[in-house]
Amino acid sequence: MLYQNDDYGKDYLKGVKDGLGAKAKSMIVAEAPYETADTTVDSQIVALKAAGADILVDIATPKFAAQAIRKIAELGWQPVHILNVVGASVGATLKPAGLENAKGILSAGSFKDPTDPRWQDDAGFRQWTAFMDKYYPEGDKTDSGTVTGYSIAQTLVQVLKQCDGTLTGKM
Repeated sequence: MLYQNDDYGKDYLKGVKDGLGAKAKSMIVAEAPYETADTTVDSQIVALKAAGADILVDIATPKFAAQAIRKIAELGWQPVHILNVVGASVGATLKPAGLENAKGILSAGSFKDPTDPRWQDDAGFRQWTAFMDKYYPEGDKTDSGTVTGYSIAQTLVQVLKQCDGTLTGKM
């Protein structure tokens, strides 16, 4: 398990361990934390490979996830690579890592992937594209972070509309 050594990473780590239950101790052969101030996660990836891990749960932000993907490819290591949603951005992670190095990675997301052609005719996707073109034309449309930000903003807009001008703080 590669994870960021803070509440973000530790919460994911705890979730995986909780999900595995009693089997966690025997299934997790190594844990490799990194600090956000670290230059790379190369040494952590080398250590995880040396531990004999055949599955890598990668709880990393885009910069470190990209480094991990590149180092894994450089080492010729082929674990089942499970990448958390935060690090699974095509634009922010996979392109910098080298798309050829990212083949076979498993991840999940809760938003429409802006690189997936199936959304090109979707009304919501077209609204996001128009928003990006108007307000953030220099933005990377392959970075899922831009989709996330837009989606959160649209949710807030809807909540404010539903308040119908009554913002008392009382529920």
